[in-house]
Amino acid sequence: MGTKLVRETCWKQVGDENLIMKAKPELHFIPWLLPPSELRIAPGEVHVWQFSQDQPAHDLLEYFAWLDAEEQTRAAAYRFELDRQRFIARHGLLRLILSRYLAFQPADLVFGSTGFGKPFLPGGHPGSTPTAALNFNLSQSGSLALAAVTLDRRVGVDVEVFRRDIPYDQVVGQFFSQAEKAQWERVAEADKMVVFYQTWTRKEAFLKACGGGLSVPLDSFDVSLSPEEPARLLAVGGRIPSAPTEAGRWTMQHLQPTADSVAAVVVEGRWLEFRLGRIP
Repeated sequence: MGTKLVRETCWKQVGDENLIMKAKPELHFIPWLLPPSELRIAPGEVHVWQFSQDQPAHDLLEYFAWLDAEEQTRAAAYRFELDRQRFIARHGLLRLILSRYLAFQPADLVFGSTGFGKPFLPGGHPGSTPTAALNFNLSQSGSLALAAVTLDRRVGVDVEVFRRDIPYDQVVGQFFSQAEKAQWERVAEADKMVVFYQTWTRKEAFLKACGGGLSVPLDSFDVSLSPEEPARLLAVGGRIPSAPTEAGRWTMQHLQPTADSVAAVVVEGRWLEFRLGRIP
């Protein structure tokens, strides 16, 4: 199997919102060859991995063998072959990534699932404390996939490849908060596609970090929408009992993995260091 893991340290986030506004830092997925035995994560770090779901056939055979019976059943249920292959690729590569942190074989990982369907790794891992656990989240769009990994803190990631056939105004009217709708009215027509996907990924990433699934209304919290603002959670309503009510307790990071996509990562906590990696 020719897959190599690479990682790049890109930027350490500052905690002062004024500094963030001035700096407007950009994060990029830049390869850095990293021996598997050295893959470690510290409590204040957030690792985000980018990879393609379109993998060679010989790698897919190996990835499929790593999946458990439930994952293999889900893969077989796909009607179209491309969808089945991409499922195998993203779940196999997720197992590969997580196994490098845990010193396990990819096939040996055992996943649990919350009542809302969010997967997790039960228990700790070699060298962990009883309160420390490896948390992760996975997102995919088109051929692109992102996996976010943290230690002992909730995380959500969402990526979207741009589509121009979405009725942006209709979706905003149905799902965005009142404050976001007011901001949307000031968005220039030429900017609507990018602003829509930036906002949508931020909202989806927050929902995934909370872990409440479809039980949490998309209009029950506000995120930054203006292209001139950094990604931020602005307000959290009372309809999200599983989330800290203080928006400032969450970190939200904008990413642009490719020229035709955007992504967002939301992590519980502040003063976090983001490290971005790519599997070629």
